[in-house]
Amino acid sequence: ARLSLTAIPLAWAQAFAKPMAIESGELSMVLAVEAEPDGSRVRARAVEPLAVRTVTVRDASKKLLVDRVTLTVKPNVDYSAARVIAKLSELTVTMPDGDTVGAELAADVTNLSTTPVVAFTAQLQAKIVNALKPYLNVPTGPLAITANLEGRLEGQTLQLAKLSSTVNRDGNVLLAALDLQQPVRADLKASTFAVPNPTATALRLRLGEIPLAWAEPFVAQSKLSGQLGGGTLEVALRTVEDVTLTTAEPLTLRGVTAVIEGKTLAQTLDLDANLTATKRGETVTYDLRRIEVKQGQTALAALNVAGEAKLGAKLSATAKGNLDADVAALMQQPML
Repeated sequence: ARLSLTAIPLAWAQAFAKPMAIESGELSMVLAVEAEPDGSRVRARAVEPLAVRTVTVRDASKKLLVDRVTLTVKPNVDYSAARVIAKLSELTVTMPDGDTVGAELAADVTNLSTTPVVAFTAQLQAKIVNALKPYLNVPTGPLAITANLEGRLEGQTLQLAKLSSTVNRDGNVLLAALDLQQPVRADLKASTFAVPNPTATALRLRLGEIPLAWAEPFVAQSKLSGQLGGGTLEVALRTVEDVTLTTAEPLTLRGVTAVIEGKTLAQTLDLDANLTATKRGETVTYDLRRIEVKQGQTALAALNVAGEAKLGAKLSATAKGNLDADVAALMQQPML
């Protein structure tokens, strides 16, 4: 059998969309359906992509939620009493300003008669131009995003075997990259998780070049220049309340100048930092193994400090360390 729909107005579904208002959009698809005579197996596949074109939707207050978005995808479903295999191939979402999202999604569902087991994979590539502007206070410019995910869901248990994502700024400049280093098993009902080796790295986060000016909306009356030059952070996850963060590669700041309320506090400083911090419950222990501050080729200060902080209604902290400083050079900084 073949099912064909051509340019069906989405406005026909308005009764089911209230209080939202569907202003425009249409649906087209050509679907082939095959089945065994006894109905024990049914297969459906897209002969032509399912297409939802130029969709515009507003909420009850007339605020624009979706503006002229087009989605195309090739669905494929193979159903039997024991197993369902579903794929969404060549999924593409496009927007008028040039934002695009492409994805390949797949799910293999077994154990249908009791607790379904869903093995899933997802690959995503996106170019974000303006879609995030209403939600971000920083001018990121165009972003290129890739992500890969592989896992399994059984009842309230989610297992992630693979997770990786990279975000690049315009010009293929790394903004951030996240990689899962070992499988994670999460109990969604209890909000707990576990990894095979709790003392080993579970997540690795690489930071690229991030302009410090992006922090200005969050710091009142500030003018910031310079950038986070990079760094790599590794995270060990033992429980939700027991997490360790370590710098595998130093965090670097370059050319930092900070003006707060019209007063210059720092000028063209470079900083490198290596650290380890562990949070157990309300207690944070930290070891700043080495922090170096320079201005050009001039070394201003080097610090190492270790201590403990107790969170809660009243913060308390202890610290002990060493500071080596070029006092004369430091005194030339505006804040001193």
